[in-house]
Amino acid sequence: YTAIFTPADNSTVPGNVAVNAAVFADGNTNQNWASSLATEIAIDTTSPQAVIESDQSSLAAGQTAIVTITLSKPATDFSIADINVAGGTLSNFIQVGQTLEYTVLFTPLQDIQTTAVISVASTSYSDSFGNPNTDTATQQIEINTIDPVVSFKNLEQSFVFETDPNSQIVTLYGSPFDDTISYSRAGDVIAAEETTR
Repeated sequence: YTAIFTPADNSTVPGNVAVNAAVFADGNTNQNWASSLATEIAIDTTSPQAVIESDQSSLAAGQTAIVTITLSKPATDFSIADINVAGGTLSNFIQVGQTLEYTVLFTPLQDIQTTAVISVASTSYSDSFGNPNTDTATQQIEINTIDPVVSFKNLEQSFVFETDPNSQIVTLYGSPFDDTISYSRAGDVIAAEETTR
């Protein structure tokens, strides 16, 4: 006789099949002995999950963020190809030792102001039992990689711009008074500070 065994959903309880004693008899009315599987069936019907975190909530030009993806259980086929990104690029995908953590470097696109989204879509990877992930995990990062623009009218001399991506300072050389004028950007506000060279 054969039968199909179907495990319960979202379960890790080992499976077993048993026949109780004295539930049937042979032609001589001999009752059966109790019997069960010698080895239980390993079962895992739970779906793996992912949590995405970033060490930076916002980025400017020249900056990057380290994104950490933590899985709820080991995966057999998780890779950088399973991570979707908008507003930047991903590189340096690494598994942290033999843990469930993976890190990847996020670099924002240049000359844009937007909300970058990093996500792992459902059914992107599977665990060792073949269960696909079912939930979509996302992480957002605010990015502004647009350099501040300063314009002057009615000036005869030309200017040379130097941009420091770390401090977001633009320095202009060659003003009519031979000064250095630094414009620092904080959000959408441009503040000017004049210093004599």
